[in-house]
Amino acid sequence: EPGDTLKVKFEKIWPNRPHGFCSRRIAPHVLEPGDPNMVDLSERLTFRLDFENSTATVEGGPSSLSDLTVPIQPMLGCFGVAPARGQAISTATSGPYGGNMDYKGF
Repeated sequence: EPGDTLKVKFEKIWPNRPHGFCSRRIAPHVLEPGDPNMVDLSERLTFRLDFENSTATVEGGPSSLSDLTVPIQPMLGCFGVAPARGQAISTATSGPYGGNMDYKGF
């Protein structure tokens, strides 16, 4: 029913793949069109995840990063329930339904 409260309990959280990635992203509306500081934001680094040692190592990136290994602490990025009125809402935002939470407290 609308207005009801739902309790969600996570019993176990674990990554579901042996790799991850990072990239630079800028929302299209935050810079003026033709801004001279615009750079190619399509570059993406892929990391191999080692859960036993809690590390991530760059795979196939620039040679300057070929030996880069960093510590990791997995977290839950997005979670939620169906929003009201049958809406379809991107997980890029958050609201009363959940969404992008980036929560490290588990």
